[in-house]
Amino acid sequence: MKKLIILIITIVSLFVFSISKNEIINISKENPELAWEKFLEYVLENPTDTSIESLGKKIKLKIELKNKNELSFFIREDINGLRNYVKETNPSTYVLNLIDIFFPQIYKMLKNTIEHPAYETFLEDIIFLKIITPRIDVKKAAISLTNFFLKYPTMLTFNVITLFKEKPFSKELGFNILNYIVQNINEFSEKQYPILKRIVDFSKKIGGTYTSKYIQDLEKYVQILNNLENSNVENINLLKSEINNLTIKKNRLISLAEKYSPKATTPLLTPQKDKENQVKHSNNILIILLFILLILIFSFRIIRFYIFYSFGLKTLAAKTYKKIVEKDPMNEEKHLKLAQLYEEAGMYYEALEEYNLIKRLKI
Repeated sequence: MKKLIILIITIVSLFVFSISKNEIINISKENPELAWEKFLEYVLENPTDTSIESLGKKIKLKIELKNKNELSFFIREDINGLRNYVKETNPSTYVLNLIDIFFPQIYKMLKNTIEHPAYETFLEDIIFLKIITPRIDVKKAAISLTNFFLKYPTMLTFNVITLFKEKPFSKELGFNILNYIVQNINEFSEKQYPILKRIVDFSKKIGGTYTSKYIQDLEKYVQILNNLENSNVENINLLKSEINNLTIKKNRLISLAEKYSPKATTPLLTPQKDKENQVKHSNNILIILLFILLILIFSFRIIRFYIFYSFGLKTLAAKTYKKIVEKDPMNEEKHLKLAQLYEEAGMYYEALEEYNLIKRLKI
């Protein structure tokens, strides 16, 4: 009976106090050393569980990585940390091996990102193309990416092009995108053509090649559209002929061409107009010179005095001459002339003052 009780207690304790693999994994994200102790306990309690081997390997690696702060995301198994690390660095072979061990799920995740792109995660997840090459269904990916870029053209960045360009499947993917566009050209609207042209460029840049008049016409369409919208057309009749030769939808171009109004250009001057402009230019110069001359003339009081006096502006002449007298206050002749000017201007009080001043100067 006693042995039975001990056996029951032992069995119960195994279930109550034993730790699970998930618990060990969670502990390892914060404290790898403690996780290692728990791992050893688990091995003793579950000697037949062969699946535990990979967990032990991970914990040992985490202990080794504990002093490498830049790789701490491996300890936490933090995929966002991995994403940021990949963005900023070129991982070494050692790090790539660690990625295979700690983040095997990114292969499936990246495959899904390419075959079923989503706006919220595309740019974040596509960065993993930098370090891994998933096996993808290129035909499915071509259709998905084309429609995705049509809906979200801002996703078609230089970085995305660069990431796809380096992959072994890039040429085949580019070909299939071009093929999908050609086979479904009539399903796309004219408003989508400029974006389709960007997708065509993307496909060619990653190595895709495809000979088709539809592709050529699509590129020509966008070129004509840009010229019309920017009023950059030298021969509208020639342009209309090019539009008519397009084998894709072109109603928008036809409408724009009919309404086309070229930018105004500066008309050429006739000899008569040119002569008139020269005369106007000469007159303007003459006016400026006269204006400068007047400024110089009026800068001298004696000249201003004679001008005012000549035109019968006696009051202004007298006031101007007074300024001249103030420069030479002891000159009787100038005071006498000023008194006479005051009289002529009807400024008798001022004239009397000047005569009195002359008397004082003679004393």
